[in-house]
Amino acid sequence: MPDRAYLVASNDPEAYPSWREPFSSKEQLIAKQSYSVPSLWFALFRPGDMKTLTLREGDNEETRMAPVATVEDALANLRASGEVICAMNPGFDFGGYAELLAEAVESSGMKYITIEFEEIEGLCEDPIRYRMEVMEALRTLAGEVPPMDREKHLAQQAKNQNNGARDVGDMEPEPQATVLFIGLYEEDTLPPADVVRTQGLDGLSDGQCRCFGDAIGASCWRDTPWDKRG
Repeated sequence: MPDRAYLVASNDPEAYPSWREPFSSKEQLIAKQSYSVPSLWFALFRPGDMKTLTLREGDNEETRMAPVATVEDALANLRASGEVICAMNPGFDFGGYAELLAEAVESSGMKYITIEFEEIEGLCEDPIRYRMEVMEALRTLAGEVPPMDREKHLAQQAKNQNNGARDVGDMEPEPQATVLFIGLYEEDTLPPADVVRTQGLDGLSDGQCRCFGDAIGASCWRDTPWDKRG
């Protein structure tokens, strides 16, 4: 089953550039992640960046939503997101990891950046709720709603699990910005970004690698500051 999200560069201001020609995976796919969208990817965007694309093929019609921003605006958004991300993830080296991501985005040389997450939506029992959670995350990053409290969220998760909550959709009463949390398991820790920059991902534990993916994602075809593929 498809299970990946992609951070995609483009010179096209529309959502889902990979659905149109010409498209070069080697040039335009900046990073990827399985089963989730990395938290710092959302930090590149704000609510007004969300766009809708309708794809028609014969009698079938498919509608997708995704954020799209210029690289210049996206990097400004990212660097302005530190207070929210750190409030929800105490001890996280936001400055270092944000710089890693910024360098990867800038390296494309293209004008726009977007997230393609239709495969992640496809994993959800309630894709509409997931979209609402994404919008709530963007609103949180824009300062329209306060950041979630990490300890209260973990306590609510434990309470729901003890009470037999059926699925992730039961974990919160209303869609909230849970997609901005990084590493909710005890073994999920990250070294400082400078360590990853100099040593790459070699030597990281499974928990650290999972947490790294939650934060910033994995390389695709291109070199990134954390994964030199040449």
